[in-house]
Amino acid sequence: MSARPMSLSFGFITSFVVAGLLQAVPVLEEVVVTAQKREQSLMDVPISVAVVDQGQIQASQVADTQDFVRLTPSLSFTRSFAASASSFAMRGISSFVQQGSIQPAVAVIVDGVALSRSAEFIMSLADVERIEVLRGPQGTLIGKNATAGALNIVTQRPETEWRGEVSGSYTNDSEKILRAMLTGPFYTEAARYRINVFKREMDGFIENIHPVGRDQGGIDSQGVLAKFDIDLNEDMELRLSADYRDIFSAPQFLVLVPDTQLTQEFVDRNGFIPSFDDPKVNIDIDPENVDVGWGLSLDYLWSLSEGLGVRAITSYREFDTDSELDVDLGPETIKPTTVEAAPGVFIGYRGAPFGSGRAPISSYTFTQELRVEGSGAHYSYIAGAFYQSLKENAFLTLPTVIDLVNRPAAPGPNPIISLVHMTDSVVTDDTSAIFGDVTLDLTDSISLFAGARFTRETLGWRIVQMDLYDPDSESPLGVAQPFFEGAPKSAIRSAVDRIRANPKLYDLNSFQTLPAIVLDDEQTENKVTGRLGLIYRFSDEVSVYASVSTGFKGAGINASATATTPERALVDSEDAFSTELGLKGRFWDNRLSLNANVFSMVVENFQAAQLTPGTFNTEVINAGDIESAGVELEFTLAATDDLRLSGGVAYTDATLENFTNACYVGQDAADGCTIDSNGDGEGDTQDLSGSESPVTPSLKWHVAADYHWDLRAIPWGGGFSHSIRLAG
Repeated sequence: MSARPMSLSFGFITSFVVAGLLQAVPVLEEVVVTAQKREQSLMDVPISVAVVDQGQIQASQVADTQDFVRLTPSLSFTRSFAASASSFAMRGISSFVQQGSIQPAVAVIVDGVALSRSAEFIMSLADVERIEVLRGPQGTLIGKNATAGALNIVTQRPETEWRGEVSGSYTNDSEKILRAMLTGPFYTEAARYRINVFKREMDGFIENIHPVGRDQGGIDSQGVLAKFDIDLNEDMELRLSADYRDIFSAPQFLVLVPDTQLTQEFVDRNGFIPSFDDPKVNIDIDPENVDVGWGLSLDYLWSLSEGLGVRAITSYREFDTDSELDVDLGPETIKPTTVEAAPGVFIGYRGAPFGSGRAPISSYTFTQELRVEGSGAHYSYIAGAFYQSLKENAFLTLPTVIDLVNRPAAPGPNPIISLVHMTDSVVTDDTSAIFGDVTLDLTDSISLFAGARFTRETLGWRIVQMDLYDPDSESPLGVAQPFFEGAPKSAIRSAVDRIRANPKLYDLNSFQTLPAIVLDDEQTENKVTGRLGLIYRFSDEVSVYASVSTGFKGAGINASATATTPERALVDSEDAFSTELGLKGRFWDNRLSLNANVFSMVVENFQAAQLTPGTFNTEVINAGDIESAGVELEFTLAATDDLRLSGGVAYTDATLENFTNACYVGQDAADGCTIDSNGDGEGDTQDLSGSESPVTPSLKWHVAADYHWDLRAIPWGGGFSHSIRLAG
């Protein structure tokens, strides 16, 4: 197994608390979670769950969900050029795709509402009560798109007494955060409200050495979260929630080139050697992402009797994301109304009506869940139904310059053609499910838990592929098709050289459209998932569990330029199977909690993006399997009345199986490029079976020390808090 680089982060926070006494206790308090959609002690939940509360989030200065991964070793986050191409990963499993209409592998649930797309997962943690990290397939109670696990985010509820907070922070990397909260009764304690607003700004930290470009990595975000709870009577409660957020960010581009013959070309073109230690870019167009989202939810709780209740959650969400990219990632200057064939294959059309490589996406999601929860002396159960309706519109523009001399299918007198490719897609997803889960006490020490879920998903899509081209190139190209498809690597290199040697201006107004490709279809799929396991209690404080569980990730749509045939438009669903053995315990007179587990799981038919051999294009495919096994552990220790220690470690051995991918440009047989898939006599594909999953470190850990000293002698009370955190 190859070694992975390990990063080390260090946090040091000191605060003086005046707003009331913070009482440290020599024993640990009970941790209550809703990982199984009902309130339970963490000790009674036979799932690998890590819990991070509000105090830990604040002490660590974690601003949003992508920073949250620093607080739990089993979770990773991959940020790409746009929110829609970013994703969470657990146990070496993620969405290995950065384009198309692809569903996530890690589910994110906020106050009982599942978010439908990864683009929505980046959010502020301004008013969070706790975050529960559920590891492994959650196909029974959460359903689809939780093959790797789930994040269950629980926010603060309105309070019966008036209270307000204002907080702010400033860091040495120019990050500024301002938060404000107000809560209290609305005329009566039976009605309560809570309003939270936040603002965050951070300067770019990746230097752009181009004279007209801004530094990359900056963020400017703001939002509001409003809640209103009302007790209809002693047995009924209604919870209304509304949220809005918008995020402006400059994508964190850092291009690392393999050590091939292209490395020196990249250095000559950009003027620097790529490095994580000294990150730089040299781009003349300022990439930017703008994400805007809002949502409404209605949560109805009805207690029918002792141990029996009904809950209904209704939600509607809209989310828009738009990305502008300098698709050549280089310093070329593009004139506002013309296109110059600059060095490189991809170039940006600055100021053109269709932008410089844009990818706007809009999604609209309605969900409804209804469930019944019951419990008795020796049993508990939950049963329910779920429905989701999603519509997603996407429009991709990709400006490109192509040499056609070495395309056997399209020789022409003029060696250069300039194109703007556009992909216009509409995807719909209607999902319905019924589910049930039960826990039975077989004896005083042994309990059986089992559950199942039936899901029916209908996926529809309409994809239109269009190209604008310059007719002066006199190219016989008569249909839209992926760029460079089928060309050997030598021809691609020749094409790049010809483009560099033949600069030519093209008038955008003279561009015409090629015949469009239209793909219009739908698919319905039925899936059954579930879990089965046993709990053995050595005592009230110590128990072990063993379980098997399954899950699936829904089919995806390849809404990108490579979806030119019905077969290339659809990627099949993924299936996950997991076994797990865990320990949960409280020791040392309830001063030490320890949760540990070992697991083994496989994801079959995983979805991934791969290069089409002999091209610069990526397409979404079902690539093979992922086999993952490992150990996870968390602990919390009340060392003294004032000092609390906590930490965790995750070791993951995740490998790709039955997986081949196209060779990178410049890769030869000595580097593993040995498979000739198109019969031209040259290797174009590499076998990556047995290689490590790229999204999760083999070893990840964190430790924390939180010290609080009560200042009981001063009249107004208060305390002094000090926190140290290490992660690697």
